[in-house]
Amino acid sequence: MPNPQPMPNPQPVIVPTGPDAGLVWHYGSPLAEQRTMARGLGAVIIDRFDSVPHVAYPGSVAWVWVGENAQAPDDAGFRAEPGAMGGTEWLLPLPAAEALVAANAPVGLWAYEALRIAAGVPRTDLDLAGAPKNRRLAVLLLEGDTEHLPAIGAPIISGGPVVGRLGTSAHHYELGPIALAVLKPSFTTTPEPDTVIIAKTFSIGSFQASVWRLLSGI
Repeated sequence: MPNPQPMPNPQPVIVPTGPDAGLVWHYGSPLAEQRTMARGLGAVIIDRFDSVPHVAYPGSVAWVWVGENAQAPDDAGFRAEPGAMGGTEWLLPLPAAEALVAANAPVGLWAYEALRIAAGVPRTDLDLAGAPKNRRLAVLLLEGDTEHLPAIGAPIISGGPVVGRLGTSAHHYELGPIALAVLKPSFTTTPEPDTVIIAKTFSIGSFQASVWRLLSGI
């Protein structure tokens, strides 16, 4: 198929603090950027480093997610891995990474995070940090203050007891506010992994939440 035409680049919104500080959060249309990514288009820098051991690229490097229908790097010598949500993740020198994003329909990290959470793909450093073994990972639907999503690590409460820990969250273009969570096995007595179960509800601060997908144990 022909290469998609790059979208005009509006002024990007940058992540100000936290583990993703300095990366592009969105380009002005975060929900439209999610739709672009869901069609296998676009490219987004998902991580960057000053250097990587045993990698001979000079200067800073970056991991770039590239959709399966998007323009990929020309140099086959670059390191590439299958993306957890389709597409390919490339480890590139930072200038090459930025050029690749500019050559495609750019999408921000918000789009990547929202689709990652919906797919049930955890970030080990955030979603699973400190999680005991024999827990269940779940995708939650959130209801509450859509301007301020609950913090990573917030306790999940059901009828009084704490039954789990909240992970990353984002606004999804179809599902609304969603999050990953690690739940106690005693709270997830039903179903097989990847089952849709919306019946179980609980509280996370001022938010109400329900389990949309129950995933494998960790």
